[in-house]
This record gives sequence, structure tokens and C-alpha cells, in this order.
Amino acid sequence: MGMNPAMNIRRLSLAQLALLVIGIALGLAGLFGARIGLIGVQPFSGGQIIVLLVAVLLIYIGAVDRSRSTRGLASLQRGVGGVIVIIAATLIGMEFFSLLALNMIGLRVTAVDNTARQTGDLTANLSYYREVEWAAQYFTDYSHVGFDYVPYLVWRHRPMESATINIDANGNRRTPDTRCDDANAFTLFVFGGSTMWGQGVPDEYTIPAYLQQEWDARQSRPLCIVNFGAWAYVSTQESILLLTELQQGNIPDAAVFYDGHNDTYAAYQNGRAGAHQNFRTFAARFSAETPPPLVQMLQQTYTFGLIRLFVESQAALESVTYESMGVDADVLAQDVINAYDVNRSVIEGLAGRYDFDVWFFWQPDILVTGKVLNEQETRLRDGIDPPFVRLLTRTYALIESEFDPNQNFYSLMRALDNSEDTIWVDYVHLSPEGNAIIARAMMDVIEPELEIAE
Repeated sequence: MGMNPAMNIRRLSLAQLALLVIGIALGLAGLFGARIGLIGVQPFSGGQIIVLLVAVLLIYIGAVDRSRSTRGLASLQRGVGGVIVIIAATLIGMEFFSLLALNMIGLRVTAVDNTARQTGDLTANLSYYREVEWAAQYFTDYSHVGFDYVPYLVWRHRPMESATINIDANGNRRTPDTRCDDANAFTLFVFGGSTMWGQGVPDEYTIPAYLQQEWDARQSRPLCIVNFGAWAYVSTQESILLLTELQQGNIPDAAVFYDGHNDTYAAYQNGRAGAHQNFRTFAARFSAETPPPLVQMLQQTYTFGLIRLFVESQAALESVTYESMGVDADVLAQDVINAYDVNRSVIEGLAGRYDFDVWFFWQPDILVTGKVLNEQETRLRDGIDPPFVRLLTRTYALIESEFDPNQNFYSLMRALDNSEDTIWVDYVHLSPEGNAIIARAMMDVIEPELEIAE
């Protein structure tokens, strides 16, 4: 008389059940792996055959009734099944531990980040942000700033709306009270990195916002100012961005370019001039082969996440700069200037071809300022990596001889020297007071030339 199948299943040990489940899973993967990309790309590839053989062996070992099996087979069942159970328990334990570890790390990071948002500064706990009422809201909004990939430029800001940061559908930060809806408005495009974008301040305290205020106080004609500033942008990206706008028929009456720090910092990172920031990171992502889905699944585990976090933290301690690449600072500084000069020439050519005015401004920097720094600004300056200090000071020294009002190239390196306010809120970005000074200095250059043109 045959035994009920349900009774047979109940007679299987936990180890046998584990072997059966794993064997069946491997069998399915072996049969259909090529179709779903788990194993190989050809039907019945070598990898699939191996997987199928292992699956058949595991199913056989797991399915044989231990009461009727030989002593050797029963021992094999116990041994193999026990090992698999131990491995499974170990993996589950590792996942649980990794989950706890990542949560603890996440809580620490969140606590630090929340404290930074309350004080306003992510690096030095500047007292400046404790004294302004908008700080907490700004840094909450700031944490939601995102990016989208765009052709040639690599990244642009993702549209968003919030109390202190608003970015339009084109990825441009909005300037309060600008008059782009007025057909008679004078159109001014402004380009630069995150300093022009306005990192560290709400919409109403950016350089473009203060340019709008300066214009309204001096001119009767309405102004449409478009803030094309973007995080980490270098002059080459700005040149390409201008070109893409012209391709779309968006021709300004005038354009302003505000550069210096980012071109130098990108060279410090990459060991060569002309590339955008974080070049090696983007290159590694582009060059990396997409792993099979099974590997991608493993990469989603908490254990893999913890290992990756550790590896990345160790790599961060080993900073790769132009010095570690063996590049000479003097040579690289000259390359930065040469690349910038080419971009400036290209922009001037476009301005002549499309009949708009253009001004170039070289920005001040905390490393070469003549301002008497307060305690927190001094702490920020002293925390900057020495190789970058060497490269920037050389670059800024070289550019000094190139400023020429006849070519609409102006230095703002000394614009902040006489201020007694807190100007730098980190190693490069400015407080509202600093942005107001820069905007006023720009308008002092722009307005007389516009009056002459009229």
C-alpha cells in the first residue's frame, strides 16, 4: 500500500527541504536563465549546464526518503543539508547585522545633517546661520535639490518648488521680481557655478536677485534676468549651455559670466584643465559593464551596501588630486587659464555673431582675499586642502595680467576686501551680504556700457 504524498513531505527533514527548494530554484534558473539574463546569453551555455547538474544533484539528495536510503546517502543528506542550513543562517545573520549597522550609520548621518540644517552650515557650524530666520527652512529645501542628465552638459538642476528654492522647468533657478513676461524687457543671461546659482541663500538673496534690484533702482526699462548658474559648472559647460540656448533661438540682449573657482577646482580633481568636475566618477559609471540581474540582486542586499560604504569611506581618505598624479601646479595653472581664454574667445565670437553684449567677471576667493577674515571664515580657509591652495593661488596670480576692460574682462577679486560682515559661508559660497556686493560691482560695470550703447 503506497504512502500518502503529504506523509512523504512530512518525513523530509529541514535540511532535505532546503536542498529541494534550492535545487528547484537552480533548475529553473538553469532552464530559463538565458531568456531572463541570469546566466549566459546562449541557450544551454556552459554555465547553464553546470547549474542544471548541480540542481539535479541537490534535488536527488533532498528527495530520497532517508528511511529507505543507504547509510552513506543519509549521511550525505545530513551533511550537505546541514551545511546549506548553516550557510543560510549565516547569510540571514549577516543581513540582519548589516541592516542594523546601516540604520545606526544612517541615524548618525541624519542627526549630523539635521544639526547642520538647524545651524545652516554643513562643514563648520557657522554662527552666521544661527542668526537668520530662514536658515532651517532653506537647508530643508536644499536637501531636496536634484539633478537630471542633459546632453553635452551632463547635468542640470531638476525642477522644484519650495519656500526658499525654486527651479523652473528648464533647470534654472528663479529670480524674484524679474520681468520675463514683458515683451519690452531687456534680457540678461547670467552664467556661473553654484555661486551664481546661489548656494547657501534663498532665492531673494542670490547674485541675480541683487542684479535685478540694482537694475530696477537704476533703469526704467524692465529686466528679464535668467539664472543659468549650476552647481559645479565650469566655463566650458557654460559655453556649451549658451550655444544650446542660441540653437533654440533664445538670444539675450546681454550675458554675464562669473568664473574662477570651479575651473581651478576641476583641474585640481582631474589633473588636467578643461574637464568638468567629478570626471573620474562619471567616467567609471559610463565604462562599467552592467552586471547580470543575479549580481544586481546581490548588490541590493544590506551586506553589499555595508561593504560598499566601508570601501567608499576608505577611498575617500585617499584623495586623488593633480599632485598624486604627478602634475606640476604651475603647468596646470597655466592650462586652466589657457582653457578659460579659449572659452572666452568662443563666447565673444557668438556674441558678435548674434549681436549681444557680454561681460566676464573673475570671482573673489577666500584663499586670496584682502578681507580681514573673522574667526569662522579663518577656520574655513585653514581647512582647505593644501594642494588646492597651491593651485588656486598660482592660477589667480596668472590671471591678474589678463584683465582688460577693453575686452570686457573684469576682476572682482578685491570686491569684498573692505567688508566687515561675514562673507564666506563655506570655502567658496557667499552670504547675502557678499552676493549684494558682487551684484553691485557687476552693475557698476554693466550700466555705463549699456548707456553708451543706447
